[in-house]
Formats: sequence, structure tokens, C-alpha cells
Amino acid sequence: SHICFGVKSAEQMRQQAHIQVVSKGLYSQDNNHAPLPYGVLDHRMGTSEKDRPCLTCGKNLADCLGHYGYLDLELPCFHVGYFKAVIGILQMICKTCSHIMLSTEEKKQFLDYLKRPGLTYLQKRGLKKKVSEKCRKKTTCLYCGAFNGPVKKCGLLKIIHEKYKTTKKVVDPLVSQFLQSFENAIEHNKEVEPLLGRAQ
Repeated sequence: SHICFGVKSAEQMRQQAHIQVVSKGLYSQDNNHAPLPYGVLDHRMGTSEKDRPCLTCGKNLADCLGHYGYLDLELPCFHVGYFKAVIGILQMICKTCSHIMLSTEEKKQFLDYLKRPGLTYLQKRGLKKKVSEKCRKKTTCLYCGAFNGPVKKCGLLKIIHEKYKTTKKVVDPLVSQFLQSFENAIEHNKEVEPLLGRAQ
């Protein structure tokens, strides 16, 4: 009755793969210049040459559809093109419970506006900006009560969350409680006090 689209899980990819890619080299160093076994050009994932068949199905370049291989990464990898969008989303959500930093009434109001037919791209962009501004003004989550400071880009491809930093004149009870937890350390080591502003 319906079609669902999605990305395969890591376990499904491993199950469907014919090889695990473990070699960083592309070609062998000898005279025949063949693709390295267990490399990204291994012929068990399909052939890229007209005169060589695929080592998995035995078909030629025109008939072989290709086969899966998988590569385990040591560290998480993200698409640099989504960096700005990720920062934008992190500025709008609670970093503890992942709820958007809007009240139920505000969410309903924005959703009702968004459901209007015929909204232009500029109107949708303006709405996103309004939502972002409202979320960024709030420092305490309405759902879990956690304190949320600003999220910003810091250096090349680094994101920082200054959890207890606030621009308000009145200090939030959660922030003052956090800062009081350092009183014992300051008593014994006066060099800690100037660094307190950077504590997270």
C-alpha cells in the first residue's frame, strides 16, 4: 500500500557486503598495475576495466551492476556541506533532551503558519529565522529544565557549546549552583578563579 525509503543500517551494509575494505592503496606496486585486494578498487566489488570480468559474478563491465564493500572508520565522519545547518539546528534544540526550545503554543503557532498553502521560499526562510531567534533567546529548556548556553563555530570545523555562558544580567540558579561547585577548588588554588569563566 506504500513505499518506504531509508538508509541501510551499518549491520545491513556489513551483511550485504562482499568484502571489507582494509587497504589504503589503490594499485599494486609491481609492473602489472592491478587493483589491490581489499582496496577500494578490488574487482570483487565490480570491474572498472573492459577486458577483466567481475570476480564476484563473472560478468563484464557492461553487465555487472557492482557489489557492496564496506569500510570501518576510526572516527565519525560528517559532510562539510551540512556544517552550517548542523550549527543552526543545535542552536534551536536542548542539548540534554533534544526538544526544540519553544513552548507548545509557539510550536502550534509556527506549524499553523507553515501549513498555509502557497507559502513562498522567502516566507519559509523568514519563518525559520523567527523560530531560530526565539529559540536562541531561551536559556532554560521548558521540558527538562536543563540550562542551554550558545552554540557556535570555533576554528576550522569545530563546534562548541558554552553551556553556562549567558548574556543576562540576572544569573540563573543553575549557573550559580555550577559556579559554587568550584568554591572548594578556588580556596586551595587561587589560579583556578580566573579560568572559571571558561568552565563548562
